[in-house]
Amino acid sequence: MWVQGRGCDSLVKKMKVSGAAMTLFLVVGTIAFAAIAWQGWLGGGFGTQGQIQQIQIPGQQAPTTGSKLGLCSGINTLTLNVAVKDGLNASTNYLANSIRVIPTGGNFPSATGTANGSNSLSYAAVNVPCNEQAFSGKVYAVQSSTLNSAVKDYSITGTSGTAVLEASIGDELRVTMYDTTGATNTSESQAVSPTEQGATAMNSGDSRDGIIFVYPGNDAFVSYGTAGSDGNGIVWIWDSVDASAFTDNAFSMSSTSGYNLVSVQCTDPRVAKAASVDSGNRCWLGRPITTEDSVQKFAWTLRADGGGTPGATSDPILYVEDMHYFDEIDGTIGFGAFNSAGTNLGQSQTKITWDNS
Repeated sequence: MWVQGRGCDSLVKKMKVSGAAMTLFLVVGTIAFAAIAWQGWLGGGFGTQGQIQQIQIPGQQAPTTGSKLGLCSGINTLTLNVAVKDGLNASTNYLANSIRVIPTGGNFPSATGTANGSNSLSYAAVNVPCNEQAFSGKVYAVQSSTLNSAVKDYSITGTSGTAVLEASIGDELRVTMYDTTGATNTSESQAVSPTEQGATAMNSGDSRDGIIFVYPGNDAFVSYGTAGSDGNGIVWIWDSVDASAFTDNAFSMSSTSGYNLVSVQCTDPRVAKAASVDSGNRCWLGRPITTEDSVQKFAWTLRADGGGTPGATSDPILYVEDMHYFDEIDGTIGFGAFNSAGTNLGQSQTKITWDNS
């Protein structure tokens, strides 16, 4: 169509300009759409619920929203200041436990150290290799032959953080065992591993009843066992010794002083290693016993229910084992009374023996 006149000529010019702009818009739009399509194909699809995924230009580093990795730029280590308070000592003593730091998601300690044993607060600086996981995790005060253990979550802000754990000094239990059937027979008084004295040998089908008194350690401010995540820190294990005289259910015990004694299967992962070492037939868990406790009292019953007659070597045993956080052989941190090699940890075991001679 032919258009004549200046006004029309001006309109044609505007249309030509608008057409060029439209062409440019379509080209840019096509490139943008192609980039989005390419990003969607590379990422396995487009964002859901109408949202388009972020496009990353090749060669450009993706944003790390919430990441702490950038805080390690130019920094090799973070500092965790650690102290281990004696939770039983009113004088606020601090203990020299070995320290292990396991960052979030880790299985092995990334840093170790030793807390300062002193009469006042003094932090030990533990250098933790800097990475994104190192800013939080768990710090352990592991057990030794004289010290109980502890664990606590830690957090580092900036380049340093502080963690104060509570542990205690370890000490053995002392036990007196009474057989109240007929004439009362007793064991050695307050012994670590008492044996019943002067008892009459049992015959097949016989039953005995008695009481066990458990006393906290000799020293002040001590504990037998460390409370784990479930609050338990002692495993009680009964070994029948002679299966022909005593079945797995021949022995029973219960607290008469308010101690929470929990019956568990001897295959329970919390006690399985100890039960294996001690040849356990019955197992219980309980909390640590400290010098803040009164004397604990347990009633027991023993039945010769195996069909055979108990002999001079048919002396059942009740083991009492303290549990702790410890350095496992494979480098991880374990919790229990024995490590994977069967080595007893913490204090000497308490061993209560019934006499059938």
